[in-house]
Amino acid sequence: MRHRLPAPIALPHCATIDTTVGGYDVPKDTMVMFNLYGLHHDPAYWTDPEKFDPTRFLDEHGSIRPKMPSFLPFSAGRRVCVGESIAKIDLFVLFACFLQRYSWNELPGEVTDVEPKISAIGMDIKPFRVVIKNRL
Repeated sequence: MRHRLPAPIALPHCATIDTTVGGYDVPKDTMVMFNLYGLHHDPAYWTDPEKFDPTRFLDEHGSIRPKMPSFLPFSAGRRVCVGESIAKIDLFVLFACFLQRYSWNELPGEVTDVEPKISAIGMDIKPFRVVIKNRL
């Protein structure tokens, strides 16, 4: 959810009052958008942000860290996705089942390129092939 987002920019929001964000004045009725890609790849918050490393979400005891300030895959504020808690549970169960039951490997002699093609409205993953074997 951090490394490869479905969309690099969140849905537009509108400022409801005159405010200041990060030293910039934002007048009422100004359209604002979260740059989710920039937020999730900011080196000030993420060590080696281009690397896929799920352990960055674990503390020194192997427990899941509390919500990180630069991790907003479901947006933020009053417009946060109402299904966030259910989606997180479903994703965890789904991927745990996949990883428990199957081994995933590249095809021999092929290099898998998972770098996305980024556009203003989405991120497309190039097609790739893998070998999936039943662990049972």
